[in-house]
Amino acid sequence: MKKILFITLAVVISMAANAQNQLWTDIVTAQPSGYAVDANGDVEISSAEGLAWLISVVNGLNGCEPYDFDGHTVSLVSDVDLGGNEWVPVGDAVASPRLPFKGVFDGNRHVISNLNIYDHSFSKQYLGLFGYVSGAEIHDVALDGGNVYGGSYCGGVAGWGDDGSVIDNCHINMTVGSDFYPGGVVGRNRNSTVRNCCYVDDDFMAWDTYSGGIAGINESDGGNAVVENCYFDSKSEYTLNTRYFGGIVGHNSVIGTEGNAIVRNCYARLVEHIGNEGAIVGQNDGGEVSNCYYNSGYDIPVIGNGDMTSVDCSRFFINENMGAVLQTPVSIGENVIDNLLDALNAWVSVQTSPTLYNEWCESSELLPFFCYLIFADVDESYVSENAVNVYPNPASGSISVSVNSGAEIESVSLFDISGRLVKAQQSGFGSIDISGLATGMYVMKVTLDDGKVFEEKIVKK
Repeated sequence: MKKILFITLAVVISMAANAQNQLWTDIVTAQPSGYAVDANGDVEISSAEGLAWLISVVNGLNGCEPYDFDGHTVSLVSDVDLGGNEWVPVGDAVASPRLPFKGVFDGNRHVISNLNIYDHSFSKQYLGLFGYVSGAEIHDVALDGGNVYGGSYCGGVAGWGDDGSVIDNCHINMTVGSDFYPGGVVGRNRNSTVRNCCYVDDDFMAWDTYSGGIAGINESDGGNAVVENCYFDSKSEYTLNTRYFGGIVGHNSVIGTEGNAIVRNCYARLVEHIGNEGAIVGQNDGGEVSNCYYNSGYDIPVIGNGDMTSVDCSRFFINENMGAVLQTPVSIGENVIDNLLDALNAWVSVQTSPTLYNEWCESSELLPFFCYLIFADVDESYVSENAVNVYPNPASGSISVSVNSGAEIESVSLFDISGRLVKAQQSGFGSIDISGLATGMYVMKVTLDDGKVFEEKIVKK
């Protein structure tokens, strides 16, 4: 049965991914104007073609000798739309010898849209914007739209982060899926750090084993592997016979006697019960899980399987008057805290270097999110004082819609997760009746008379 379902899903995904798209390495075969190298060997990238040329430079394609950028910085200086053409990961983990990216990639809080990787054989490993990074730093970049599908170790930012790499402040709003070890941000995080990252797309696809909302595997092998100050809010996890799904990490693994696999100050919202999973970690082998939180929508353990000796987590639920309330209060510093937002920020405040960590704000859904999200549209629609109020959410009957500014609502439209318009209303605000819709996730688009458009994800229960 699994094989039939897997093939069916693969066919659907193949159609969506558009198998006719060209490889970017075939489109860009010489250095373009959007790739500028200065006298120090640092690079500025200002176009899709410039970003694609980075593949050839690091991977040694199109006449280039492989170059790892060790000691140098690659800066993205504008938003980039890759148009859905087939991406080749920067850095190759399966080449012999491996071809790593070892430099700094500074996204400058720009957005890379429509990155597309579709492995038709479902056999390729280490797929993402980057395939293999070693001792590298990737920070301040968002991936919006597109998809990464493959055999194993797939992630939005990187397939494999290795040997002290840091992935910091990266925000993922795209579909990620693979047969083994998919992670919303990174497939394999080995002796490295993922910090201040989030996965907020509706489609996280965990097909088989060890799937994590942020990292497929967080692996300590002689050094520390850390996932900290992150959150997963996919709302829908599409699965086939999944084993050991974790809201933050699929497999938290310590190998040997030196180093630790650490997951801390993270939260996960899980809407669909998929079985055989843990709210925070799918399988924990000797790692530490602390100051982590998960919603109480259904009965689910913190750890799906494995060691529970170093686990300190609390469930939360949404109270319309109090926000996200912890079922069990936690002690952080000198304070006892019963609110999720306060708990996350309190942990940041007591760290030796608190400026390393993003601060948290409360969204219109009463859930914490980063006070600055790279996606401008998500940022505007989630912060109630700057946008619209949509409540209650989830809802079963009517949803109230109001505006905090002097503008007025011109129209409200509802779309299902495939993008199909299911309801539109041009008058009669401030509420919209959703009682006739099927249960599930929808996107509400609110258009104001001043021309601004806001989107809000809602759940029909």
